[in-house]
Amino acid sequence: MDWETVLKILAVVGGLAGTAVAVAKYFAGQQKTFTSLRDEIRDLKAQTRVLKQPLLDTVSAPATNLYQRLLVASTEAEKAVAADMHSISSPIPAQKPTHLRIILSTDPEKEKVEGREFPVTKGIAGWVFQRQQPSFKNPAETDPRYFGLVDKAAGTQTGAGAILTLPLVTGKSCYGVIQFMKTRAGRFEESDVQVASRLAPAIARLLGELQDSSTADVPVVAYGDTRLATILFADITQFSNVTRSLRLLDSVAMLNEYYNRLLDFALKRGGKLEEYLGDGFYISFADDISGQAARAAVCSAIEMQMEYQKLLRAWKDYQHPVSGSNTHRIGIATGEVYTGNVGHPDDRRHKLIGTAVDLASHLCEDLKTIGGGVALCPRTRSFIDESEFPSLRKHGFVHGEAWIPGNHTDKS
Repeated sequence: MDWETVLKILAVVGGLAGTAVAVAKYFAGQQKTFTSLRDEIRDLKAQTRVLKQPLLDTVSAPATNLYQRLLVASTEAEKAVAADMHSISSPIPAQKPTHLRIILSTDPEKEKVEGREFPVTKGIAGWVFQRQQPSFKNPAETDPRYFGLVDKAAGTQTGAGAILTLPLVTGKSCYGVIQFMKTRAGRFEESDVQVASRLAPAIARLLGELQDSSTADVPVVAYGDTRLATILFADITQFSNVTRSLRLLDSVAMLNEYYNRLLDFALKRGGKLEEYLGDGFYISFADDISGQAARAAVCSAIEMQMEYQKLLRAWKDYQHPVSGSNTHRIGIATGEVYTGNVGHPDDRRHKLIGTAVDLASHLCEDLKTIGGGVALCPRTRSFIDESEFPSLRKHGFVHGEAWIPGNHTDKS
């Protein structure tokens, strides 16, 4: 091989080596570029997480109960009409309402506003509820339906406030009214009515859910009904003295015997057991204006008294520690009562509330002073036929006059 060939080979090898070095440098540069890009992407992701975090922290959790959902819906309505929501009112009772009750308010003194009731025959809210038509009052406008409460609620001078009231209607039902206030200079226009009217059905549906729910979670709402009823309270005097001398299970057995033997008389006449109260109970008899429930309650009470005497003799025969001091007392009163769920939103209980409930309980307690028996309030007495209870006599108690019946002639 001559030198010329050797030189050519070396030249070719040198060229290949240079190319290899160039290629290596190129890929090394690309690797740095890829690494740089990867690092930039990682940094961008980190920045994105940082930017996202404050946004995520400020997003409110979805409203979980009806009260929160009412707040959300009313806030949207406030923004839409550029005014402060003053209150949402709901009709009571749910059927044939006579009053409106404020269940939600943003008034500065809302603790004084919430729960306030007013007749559906008065005020702007009552007018709007009955006619199911929106209404607004602007500054200096006079209106015979305006009773001077706008300025008081808005904190403005006479005639300076503006109020927009809308019925909360969905389908054919009106579930209440919502009121908006402008507390500074401003007016409501028909365009505000149109905007608010588009949002009102959503709020109305929430109120409808409250009325249909047994676990309504707006604390001030009374979604029961009112009715005429006769209430019967029964109790054994000094029964706690008896139970202190007995085994606990024996005491329970005696109470069960007492409930079983006496309650049947009321239940068969249409009475409804409302609650056991220690060694007593109370029962309601629903009625219309006929007074049939009052007569059923009194007849049941007389029969209970007779049955209790038999039961007391039996307890003595079984040598239970009872005596003549363990008399039986029954107080009966008639009047309008609320019947529905009451209590904390997480634990509603069905209750009866009204003066008739209180009076029946008080009369039952007052009978201790005359050694037991049955006492009727004057309204219950008005429904009683004297020929059926010829031995009725009047008696004055701490809580008012009452009537004490004797034996009766059962005409049922």
